[in-house]
Amino acid sequence: MNDRHGEMSCEEFQAQLPELIGSGKIDANHPHLKNCELCKALPKLWDKIEMALKNEEGFMVRKEEVTAQKEDPKVGPETPTI
Repeated sequence: MNDRHGEMSCEEFQAQLPELIGSGKIDANHPHLKNCELCKALPKLWDKIEMALKNEEGFMVRKEEVTAQKEDPKVGPETPTI
């Protein structure tokens, strides 16, 4: 992938993309994204992956809580206090 759009190639842009996203320094006005249809979709894809991972993490925590409640009925927020 040696196509040049703006001041950097697709390969150079994609290598920097994780850092750009992590620092919040990426938007539609980035010089490479203005001219490259292929790379234009990548920030949105990273956002979708991040949301999916967060949802999966939340699912795993809930799954562990349910498992713990099944193993020990005294565990969990639904246990009445006496």
